[in-house]
Amino acid sequence: MTLTRIAITAAAGVACAMTTGSAGADPTSIAPGAPLEIRCETQATQVAPEAKVSAGAFRVRLDAVAGAPDGAAGTWTPVVRDAAHSGTLAERHREACRAGCPLYIGAESKAFELWVPRRTTLDKTAPGETLTIAVIDSTTLKLKASTFLDQQIASLEQGDCYRTP
Repeated sequence: MTLTRIAITAAAGVACAMTTGSAGADPTSIAPGAPLEIRCETQATQVAPEAKVSAGAFRVRLDAVAGAPDGAAGTWTPVVRDAAHSGTLAERHREACRAGCPLYIGAESKAFELWVPRRTTLDKTAPGETLTIAVIDSTTLKLKASTFLDQQIASLEQGDCYRTP
């Protein structure tokens, strides 16, 4: 297995390293103007607006953006998903994140946080509003995502992510 380290550096110098494989490779940095695509293989269980389970892969693009609003490190954008994986967050937020949704670096630079539509607390969402938080752990590259609709759980998703060539 090839070692992959992914670091994202934003205007404030915040970085998050993602590592797989064996030691020794140079890290790949994401800087403004140099996006990175990652591929995630996940299973999604959706309970609202309709119940369904799907599994497969999707790709997202991570972009560092200097001076991003609300302290974000950059944006994330869904790129593509497997046809059978209709319950994935990449499909659920395809339109909303077409121009990019907020990307944050988690506590102690240990995770990427992908938010839709913005970083907020559940109690501050409006009636009918959807809120998603997806976290990719920098050590294990495991993705865990929760989506809420009307402040109730709407879907859960988990799986593994990899850097695309």
